[in-house]
Amino acid sequence: SGARAFFEELNVPFFDPSAHMRKIMGEHRSEYILEDDGHPNEKGAAIIAEQITPFLVEQVDEMLRNKSE
Repeated sequence: SGARAFFEELNVPFFDPSAHMRKIMGEHRSEYILEDDGHPNEKGAAIIAEQITPFLVEQVDEMLRNKSE
């Protein structure tokens, strides 16, 4: 994706939760997206937080390991 390339160029870790979100939302996308906007509502944001938290924890752990070396 364009975002992935952009962040890789900046050497910033990137995680795209969209595939996970599509799997969880299934055919009920409208329950998770703001009407006429396409951005996640509160329920959609909760899925993003749930999906991205392990990635963020991993990144912080790696940062701390590298800092202590």
